Amino acid sequence: MQKKILLDEGSTELVNRGNKQQIIAVAGTEGAGKTTILTNLVALLAEKSVAKILILDFDTLNGNVGQFFNVSADNVFDYTLPDNKNSSINYLVDFIDKNTFDTGILSKAAIKYKRYENLSIVTGNNSIHVCKSVLNSGYYEKIIDKAKELYDFIFIDTSSNIFLDSTQFALSVSDKILFVTEPTKICVDRTQKIFEEVYTAWNIGKEKIELVLNKVTKGSIEKAVMREFFSEYKIISFINYDEKYVRQLNMGRPYVIDNEPLDYENMLEEFDFIKKKNFKERLMSGRVFDFSI
Repeated sequence: MQKKILLDEGSTELVNRGNKQQIIAVAGTEGAGKTTILTNLVALLAEKSVAKILILDFDTLNGNVGQFFNVSADNVFDYTLPDNKNSSINYLVDFIDKNTFDTGILSKAAIKYKRYENLSIVTGNNSIHVCKSVLNSGYYEKIIDKAKELYDFIFIDTSSNIFLDSTQFALSVSDKILFVTEPTKICVDRTQKIFEEVYTAWNIGKEKIELVLNKVTKGSIEKAVMREFFSEYKIISFINYDEKYVRQLNMGRPYVIDNEPLDYENMLEEFDFIKKKNFKERLMSGRVFDFSI
């Protein structure tokens, strides 16, 4: 599928230099902040583009993207699933089981975020029973196939439980994997083990993986050491710890909406999803020098 994805109204500048649809899976070590990174990155992309963007919450064990945006699947359809199944993904499963699933159903189940009309969210499963007994790669494949007919960018949130079918599926079908971890010895060791033992077994190519080092503090492993340790991978960002991120979940409002999102702008530029600023533009924005930790 080839699509022109515009930076803004009236512009001929492509957000996505490849001029094609992109599927980005966000993975990471437990507690590293992968959903925080995903929601902020997507919110900023939605603000800076007119591209049609979808978030698929494929953390099928504990999907909570809806909480980060303060949206729910209530009243999406004219019937209501039980509380522990009341999410977009479980409605989609219901229609797939009925053999009536199509792009119209997906478009209705994908909740449109009021602030950005070009951003839609498929909220995730929070029922352990459904995760273990119902969901499987057959459902995910059907959902992805229909999503590719409607959206320019598809972001997939995954579980830190790497042994779930949904995680393996998301990483396998994605064009890019944004892997979020922390610059601490425990997280570095865990990340290395995942890459060497799990991703190798799944035949996930290193070229798909781009790293974000989150929650950087004065006590973190130095950036130069992290770059050397992960020299085979591209590190696209070091994000400093900020208590404002902690408040994000409680507010149900992405951090980038109310704060200067330079880290996230850099990531979108590194992904080639928005136009990179030239030296003059960087100078005017104060982004020539890096004074971060």
